[in-house]
Amino acid sequence: MTSQRDWLTLHEVADELQLNPETIRRYCVTGEFPHARKFGISWRVHRSDLEPSDVTPLIAPPSRRSLAQQRRTA
Repeated sequence: MTSQRDWLTLHEVADELQLNPETIRRYCVTGEFPHARKFGISWRVHRSDLEPSDVTPLIAPPSRRSLAQQRRTA
């Protein structure tokens, strides 16, 4: 069950992500926020859309430089 506190306004999301509210509105329209809903004339974004997904982060490949070369450039 979701409460009203789970839904954020465009301005709240924009402040959180440091983006323009118009950009957030465009993300809602294009589906970048999959749980965004329109209540009347204003968009609301569900708090879960701002949480990091469970995607495994990419790991950088090991350096091909020797340890001595890495120490010299560090």
